[in-house]
Amino acid sequence: MQVNVDDTSADWNPMVVCDSAGTAWVFWMGIDHSQGDFEIYYSRWTGDGWTSEERVHSDNVQKDAWPVACIGGDGIPWVVWERHRGGTSPYWDILTTHWVGSGWGEPETLYAGGSEGQVYDIACLDTNLVWVAMSLYVKMDGNYDKDLFFRKYEDGLWGTTERIYRPGVDDDAPSIAVSSQGVPWVLWSGGTVLATYRDSIGWKEPVFSKRGSYGLICFSGGRGPWVVFFDSTGNMASSFWDGQYWLDSGPIPSPHVIESEWDYRPAVSGLAVGGPVLVWPRADHHNVWRGDVYFSRWAGCWWKKEILVTEPDSERAAVDEWPDASVGAGGRTWVVWERCGFPDCADVEIWARYSDDVIYDPWVKSFSGRAEGRSVVLEWESADSIGFEIYRSDMGECGGREYEGERELLTAVPLIGRLSFVDTTVQVGRRYHYWLDVVSERGLCEEHGPVSVRLCDGAVRVGVVGVRPNPSGTGFMIGYYSGEKGRGQLEVLDISGRLVRRMVCSGIEGEVEWNGRDSTGKEVRPGIYFVRLLVGGREAGRVTKVVLLR
Repeated sequence: MQVNVDDTSADWNPMVVCDSAGTAWVFWMGIDHSQGDFEIYYSRWTGDGWTSEERVHSDNVQKDAWPVACIGGDGIPWVVWERHRGGTSPYWDILTTHWVGSGWGEPETLYAGGSEGQVYDIACLDTNLVWVAMSLYVKMDGNYDKDLFFRKYEDGLWGTTERIYRPGVDDDAPSIAVSSQGVPWVLWSGGTVLATYRDSIGWKEPVFSKRGSYGLICFSGGRGPWVVFFDSTGNMASSFWDGQYWLDSGPIPSPHVIESEWDYRPAVSGLAVGGPVLVWPRADHHNVWRGDVYFSRWAGCWWKKEILVTEPDSERAAVDEWPDASVGAGGRTWVVWERCGFPDCADVEIWARYSDDVIYDPWVKSFSGRAEGRSVVLEWESADSIGFEIYRSDMGECGGREYEGERELLTAVPLIGRLSFVDTTVQVGRRYHYWLDVVSERGLCEEHGPVSVRLCDGAVRVGVVGVRPNPSGTGFMIGYYSGEKGRGQLEVLDISGRLVRRMVCSGIEGEVEWNGRDSTGKEVRPGIYFVRLLVGGREAGRVTKVVLLR
């Protein structure tokens, strides 16, 4: 669906953020036809459609460009962009604003007198804690290079501009994220991808360093941070911090069918539960009119197989590129991108799609088990050739007290690409629980189960199968096996055959407690009583004697 007004001018660099209530905010830079300058526009998804595009700032004749945005836990969006001072001035100022009530606040200047080519990013915990990282040109020894700086907004005030890292050579393209505890992490690149964080004392020395370029950072699923970057071979890679070490989360799938294809400028978004989602554009060196946007997500141990986001829209004569992504309420995932069409890409529009199910797409679609003779057959459905392990727990004899035994691993090595397993080590007359684990060299990725399987048919007689303790001075646990799915009843009779208490059974088998009281709640006299099972109104199995002591 198209987000912006369908006009004949160019709109670029879309950004999307989502709040917990389901609202998606999209920001972009576009041309003001009446004045011929750039403006920062936004639109909101209301559930029925997009609101009319509006500016985040007042009308002016200056160039406002390259927005970045964030949204905190309170649902308040913030935007940062740069503004040219006009005329022949070489200076660009970095500005910010946030949503206040029913409109945008007055823009504040984060950095004055910057140069074209400065880069910045913003991260929000909520309206009371916001961090902005900036890569700014600094003159040293007669030369200009880029160094990293930050500003912190806390309790209504912006702090001073401070340096993140010691002066270097072209510390560029910062990406910033804030943990749920309010700790900022920054990643940047300049031939090497580096990352660090700030504690109560200050910014630490880099804790992540890999050869590569264009990195991104985010928090996801209570784990993190996560980093995504282009490695030294030009392929997308990712890692996450487990609190002590960086763990390589493997290459991101990008099987280029055409040798001339190449991926560039990804965007990443974290989730409340699970790993992040990633979108990126793919272009073709040999066909400048071919470009599409792809999506993948981290799913426990691997990145899921990529999905073409811009299909079927890309069947039009258009180039889709510069995407962004955000995950909102209920796992709804939004992807926005810019689309330019023939003949010369003069008209660039902002497009968006969302999905409600890409986040909750497990590796295993179904898992079931059944008894076949003296064996148990387990089957599952999965479209991926991944590793599986089978665990089993003994739940006790049929009709007896159910308990959870220790889990035991049944597969000596992971089952690669298998979709079934036959357990021949079971015993007839017992009950079992089974679990199916999706595993990799990184450990457990996903678990399914338990699946209950009973080998009881013909092995246990219908009726009362046990009473404990017996005799008893307080009460009894009465085990039963009905052999049918319909609920049975347990009756307690006195020595003369008079009904003392009737209790409903749930399930085919189990235990029901009799506390030594009649149907009115009154304690019965000590003595001999009899317990029987009724199934379908008829007595089933043997009658069992119990002795009540006082």
